[in-house]
Parts: sequence; structure tokens; C-alpha cells
Amino acid sequence: YWAGVSQDERGLFTFRPDVEADRRGWRGMFGLERGLDAKTSLSAQLQSLVLDGERLTFFETSARRSVGPALVELSGSYEIKGGYALRAQMLGQIGKTYVNAESIVGRDFISVRVDRGVKGRHQLGLEHAFDLGKLVLPVSLEGRYVQRDGGNDGVEASARVSASFNRLSFTGSLDWRQQRRSPG
Repeated sequence: YWAGVSQDERGLFTFRPDVEADRRGWRGMFGLERGLDAKTSLSAQLQSLVLDGERLTFFETSARRSVGPALVELSGSYEIKGGYALRAQMLGQIGKTYVNAESIVGRDFISVRVDRGVKGRHQLGLEHAFDLGKLVLPVSLEGRYVQRDGGNDGVEASARVSASFNRLSFTGSLDWRQQRRSPG
């Protein structure tokens, strides 16, 4: 179990004015987690925070299970004003490639991770380090599909590659986005 209280965007002592007024306010949370066996756990959490100037209170529950070299999590979140979200996530390894897949669907739900008007966010990420003798080349690929109220859905993709030579490091990245506008 755990509990916490904090005031977002405020330090105990500050010498400058608030930067993000839309996230001001006290944040409180309480959670319980229990392992059922060596591979399975259940958790429940109650959280209250201010987002976009609005007080939101969530109840969230989740189940995690280790399946071979992967960790699978299913969770649901309910905001007391009526919005909800369901999430499935898988983290795993296939050979020497790391895989992260996540899907969130919701209705009338906003949080730190889900923007207002988003009803679905689905993503797949792959990471692999190519060993080229004296050079190791880490490559990261990620694709996202975001569903929005009103049909303004979007597809995004990103790729990143890094290399180090002696004391120099180089990183290159490429981002692509396509937004579909709703008619009217």
C-alpha cells in the first residue's frame, strides 16, 4: 500500500511565479497492490488532482501478469463525473528486440496521459541494438494511432538511431504525422 499528497507545480520554497497555472492544486492518492502469486498482482488506486483548472477524482484498478518474457497489464479507470478509460499494455522481448504495445480507449475521459477529446490511443514500439563489431547501433521505432472525438484522427511514426565513435555521439531522428480532418 502507499499514499501521497503533493501540490503540483509548487515547491516548498520558490523564488519565481507559478509557470503552469492550469495544473495548480493539491494532488492526493492512495493505492493498494497485492501479489496473488509469483507472476500475478492486482492493484487499486484512488487519485484526486487538478488538470486544466478542473478537479478530477479517479478510481483505477489493474491486473498484471508475467507471461513468458512479457509483462501484460489490463487496467480500468473511472472519473467520478462519468468518464472512463480502459488500457491494455504489453512489455516484452522477442529475441534481442524489445517490444512495447499499448492501447487506451475511453469516453469523456481526461488525465495527465489522455488529452481532452481523445477517445483512443494505440501505439507499438520496437527497440533493437545492432552489433556491428566495434560499433553498436541502437534503433528505436514507434507508431501511434490517435482517435479523437469528431473524427480528427491521426497517425504518427518516429524513428531514432544513435551511434558513438570514440568520445563523440551522434543521434538522428525522423518524425512523421498525418492528421485526418473531419468533413465540415
